[in-house]
Amino acid sequence: MFLFVLPISQENSLTLSCCARRRSTSIGRLEEALEDEHEQYISLRKNTSNLDKQLDVHKPLVNLLDNLVTMGSLYGGDNLMLTSQYKQVTNIM
Repeated sequence: MFLFVLPISQENSLTLSCCARRRSTSIGRLEEALEDEHEQYISLRKNTSNLDKQLDVHKPLVNLLDNLVTMGSLYGGDNLMLTSQYKQVTNIM
């Protein structure tokens, strides 16, 4: 394999040097932006994890309320069963 070295003028050398410097600066900015976005991603993952834990804690309560609403709609919204039990309790007292 042969390596040919072409003579480069000082002007071309400065141009190449300037381009290389710009590229390294833009790469540095991209790396900083990527780091910032990664930190935001980690923060969002932590928030999502915390919300999932809260949902796990509140899920049984939500299911209970859902069941109560479903039971209420099955009985037409009337509280006959609850009223009759209340009357029985008050008659005993």
